[in-house]
Order: sequence, then structure tokens, then C-alpha cells
Amino acid sequence: MTEVLKSSNAKPAVTIRTLPAMRAATFGYCGPASEVSNAFAKLEAFVQGAGIGPAGPLLCSYSQLIEPSVQPIAADRVQLELLLMVPVTRLIEGHGQPFRMRRFSSQRAACFTWRGPLSAAFRAQHQEIFCWLEQEGLPYQGSRHQHAFLARDGDIWTVEIRVPLLPFADLASGTVHSQ
Repeated sequence: MTEVLKSSNAKPAVTIRTLPAMRAATFGYCGPASEVSNAFAKLEAFVQGAGIGPAGPLLCSYSQLIEPSVQPIAADRVQLELLLMVPVTRLIEGHGQPFRMRRFSSQRAACFTWRGPLSAAFRAQHQEIFCWLEQEGLPYQGSRHQHAFLARDGDIWTVEIRVPLLPFADLASGTVHSQ
């Protein structure tokens, strides 16, 4: 089910939808932001070398926000998980490499599509999405979010920003809106 939610108090046009379950090759990365593209290249090479994909866009999961005022290339260290969907039913080991195969359950997420450069405005959009979720009373945890890199034309990117939503059953636990 997909719902497009708009609020008169907020700018972002956010779609609430259920992301499908997936299998992915993953790679935990902690290092300079300027080296993330090299880490993605290693993950792509592993998946292609194993003959298992890819079967979707590159995904990047963040546990926290990068401040809009920080140039991404200047960030000393970023911590994230790189994911690449694969269409296999068996799990393949990384043969001593830092890659893992994981299965992810389907989940509801607030999704916003960004088209433009990956600039301070892109990072500021994240704050607007979290503020909008707060205003709408939609349950989420912390500042976890994901980027799905859909297309690139020079410096213009199409990136879907995804914020996982907590199941309504988790509301009683008190772990909502904890930025």
C-alpha cells in the first residue's frame, strides 16, 4: 500500500510505502567520506564476481544524519552500511572478504525523492523530512535512514531518501521520535 501524505506545514512530498523484503550483499564501512565510492566499487565487484547480481540500486544505510553545514567530501569519518540487492535464494560467503549476505524483512518507510546535486541542500532535506514526520505523528526511531541511488546525470542525482517507520505495535515501548 502506498500513501502520499502532504501537510500544509511542511515542504516535502513524502510517500509512505512498504518496502519489499530483499536479499542483499552488505559491507560495513567506516572511513573518509571521500572513499565511499571506492567501497561501493568493491561491493559491486564482489557481487559481480560471485555471479549473483546486482538486482537493484545501490543502497546506503546511515545510523545518523550528516550535518548540512559539513561538506560530505570533507567529513573525516562516516559510518554506514552499503547494500546491493541480489536475486539469489542461497547465501554466499564473502570468502574472507568484509562482505556479508543478509535478508531484510519488508518494512514501512517514509520516502522522498531528491533530484539535484548532493549538496548542503540535500542534507538539509533530511532535517525537513524528520521534522515533517514529527509534525505528522509518524513513529520512527532516531535518525536512521537510507539512500537508494536511482540515477545520475553528471552532478545531478536521483536519490530516494527512506526513513524506516516503527510498527504501530512498537508505540507502547516508548521508542518513538528519539532524534
